[in-house]
Amino acid sequence: MKSSLRQMFRNYFFRFFLILILALPALVGYRNSTGDESENRHFAQFPPFPTSFETTRSWPGKVDGWINDHFGYRRVFLGLNNRWRYTLFHEFPTIQLIQGENGRVFLAAHVREGAPYSAITNVCTSAEIPDGSAARHYNRLFDAFRAMGVQPKLLIVPSAPLIETEDLPLWLRDRCSSGATPVQMVLDNPQLRQDVRTSIYYPLAEMRAMRKRAPLFPKTWFHWTGPGVGEIAKMSVKRFWEADLPNPVALRTQTMSLPSDVGYLAPGIDLQSSVTNIDTSASGIEACAHGPCFPEIPDVATVLDDVSRFKNPSAPTARRLVIISDSFGVRIAPWYAGQYQAVEHYATNNITRLSPTQLQRLRDFMFRDRENVDLLLIYHDGGAISDALQSAMRQILSGGQFDMTIDDDTQDNMKDGATPLYSFSFRAGKSPPYLAEVTGAAAPEPWGRWAEQSAGPFVRVRFNEKLPKRLVLEISAQAIGPSLSRKAQIRIGSVSQDFILSADTEKKTYRLVFDTDGTSDTVEIVSPAFTSPQALDPHSNDTRKLGLGLFSMKIAKN
Repeated sequence: MKSSLRQMFRNYFFRFFLILILALPALVGYRNSTGDESENRHFAQFPPFPTSFETTRSWPGKVDGWINDHFGYRRVFLGLNNRWRYTLFHEFPTIQLIQGENGRVFLAAHVREGAPYSAITNVCTSAEIPDGSAARHYNRLFDAFRAMGVQPKLLIVPSAPLIETEDLPLWLRDRCSSGATPVQMVLDNPQLRQDVRTSIYYPLAEMRAMRKRAPLFPKTWFHWTGPGVGEIAKMSVKRFWEADLPNPVALRTQTMSLPSDVGYLAPGIDLQSSVTNIDTSASGIEACAHGPCFPEIPDVATVLDDVSRFKNPSAPTARRLVIISDSFGVRIAPWYAGQYQAVEHYATNNITRLSPTQLQRLRDFMFRDRENVDLLLIYHDGGAISDALQSAMRQILSGGQFDMTIDDDTQDNMKDGATPLYSFSFRAGKSPPYLAEVTGAAAPEPWGRWAEQSAGPFVRVRFNEKLPKRLVLEISAQAIGPSLSRKAQIRIGSVSQDFILSADTEKKTYRLVFDTDGTSDTVEIVSPAFTSPQALDPHSNDTRKLGLGLFSMKIAKN
């Protein structure tokens, strides 16, 4: 009897133990139902209970998606899976990274929905001859700053695929070994004025020559850092201000092992690199980073976040160096403290989050003594020829006394040379008299407007008169996230035309021909998908569901 009771107890105990083991991941997942930011996306939320036949049909699939995203110990299992696959096959869990030769890792795409290898191919080769818009933008940009009383200089940083070309997969090496890059094509464009060209430095040849002697890109990093970056700082000072500035003081460095700056894209994979940076303390430099370093504009600096300032009383130049940059500025900024007693660095990655009032205060502070300021813009090649630089500069130069048009292609003719009947920009400002209203879009910004899901399923542009029966329409737009490489649509009356969006996030112009009945006064623009900036970048606080970015539209009779 005792033996049978003991056996029955064992059986129930093992059954209970087995159920507990199987249920443990579900219990842990339910308790820890928040997402994991390391995957750089939004996780599925538990769906509300169904209230109709249609929601009942879709409910199991949504629950299944929630379980897949919130299964207990999911992060641990994914990390183990990623680590084993990388160890055995050098395979990453995302198209955003690829394994190169000699232990080097390259950023292959800036977003998960981007075209494979676009972060490499876009900076190495160009399938099209530049139409001159980037050159004209540089002309206007430099004119705008000069009108403010400052003389800007632009340092365009070549990306790692152009410098560490021999570490690329074999099929990409030929594409990236040439000097005829998209940036160089812009610099060679005859529409770029000579006075602007001499104020731009693109040190491709110099960086290729020094890469082994003075490393520039740690093996697992996307951004540059190291002694080579210090040499580029010296070269840029010599190129831009040689006649005015004396020799810099020597700076000390320190080398340490640091995790990859793109390692968050591959959770569970330990990507380390030997990294050499300035030892600011040993160099006698007072260094400070992030918002608290700017008590004069604390709220602005907190939003920008990637800001820093350096003071070096031993430096030979008393003028103040203001650096405005993308994420490539933070590592080179302290090197300029060998030349300047005061260096201020402002990254523009979060600049669209500033209010108009904050932008004005930022401008006033940066250029508070403009007669004593040297201005240096630093952007990597991918951003310098795309809308990243243009959008940032629109913010810097917009509003008040700095309200200057930087990228006004509405003054140009159509691509075939025809004069447009209507030509207008979506950006903030006074609408032309022939335009009745624009609905279904977010509020105008200095660069243009976003299609926004909460404002309507499509953007409607209504005119004060009937559109021509036969017309040509050119629209300049930008795709992001899930809209990349997708089909968008423009409707005029009962006629619709589809067009395929670019595989990258750059501004592109699309040309469509319509044959209508001549009774419509409205153009409807349909985005293929909507997503939030926060879904693309977990560090963003922008939760708006956005579709196409709309810059300008032109219409001509056909």
